[in-house]
Amino acid sequence: MIRTFAVLFREVRHKPRKTLVVPGAEGASILLACADACRQGICDVILLGDANKMKELAVANDIPADLMTFEHAPEPVPAVQRAIALVRDGRADLLMKGKTDTPTLLKAVLDGETGLRTGRVLSHVAVMEMAAYDRLMLVTDGGLNIRPDFDTRKDIIRNAVELAHKLGVERPAVALLSAMEKVNPKMEETLDYDRLVKEQSATPFVEADVEGPLAMDIALSVEAARIKGVTSTVAGRTDIFVVPEISTANIFVKALIYLAGARVGGLIVGARVPIVLLSRADDAETKLRSIALGACWN
Repeated sequence: MIRTFAVLFREVRHKPRKTLVVPGAEGASILLACADACRQGICDVILLGDANKMKELAVANDIPADLMTFEHAPEPVPAVQRAIALVRDGRADLLMKGKTDTPTLLKAVLDGETGLRTGRVLSHVAVMEMAAYDRLMLVTDGGLNIRPDFDTRKDIIRNAVELAHKLGVERPAVALLSAMEKVNPKMEETLDYDRLVKEQSATPFVEADVEGPLAMDIALSVEAARIKGVTSTVAGRTDIFVVPEISTANIFVKALIYLAGARVGGLIVGARVPIVLLSRADDAETKLRSIALGACWN
């Protein structure tokens, strides 16, 4: 079980080396993260974009010209299409968004004929490391699905459990988060959670322990569960925190980053390969951690 990013970096170095492709790679933090990934033995990298600009940035940041592959693809749409083709042809194992805008990338990924669809909903999983918690925290979905319905919630759980398995968590503890532990018809997520838990109990759809609805204090603390009189097998050992809607995860993750010093990486899961898709405010270290998460895929 991988409990820290340091252990993640060590583990991926012992896996078969992957290749990352980045359309729209004309950015200093992008090049620095990719260069570090190469130097640390995490993956090889193909950078797509304006070759002259990328090479100028490489020189300015003391990145050797032969460390990565630079391919001239200055226009966003053709660059994304080229990246998708490299993945489909087996010449790239990971995809990362560079300066290309998110709709352009996702439109190509979701194309029914030439994209990377699997039939499952795509969702974002943020992975956080904090001194106050004894394992990596997987929070989902704070990046794609705004107000998920029942079937979307099920795929969000599937995607997060798949990532947890890649991180060595054999049977992840999944908390379906709400403001309370009781089903409330006025809170739609609690109805979905109750149905999901019953379905998981009758005909499991993931190899995990799934409970909900649960308040956050129960997910984090055995003592809180005891005080509230809640019987829970995931309390205090939650690996995956499933939130009601996109704003909750976004606020949750950013608050822990800025107030508690959480270190974070993230992936979009549910496509044929993991996709690194980050905020404009994310630094090179966050990008590097996200690349390492993608590289842990078998």
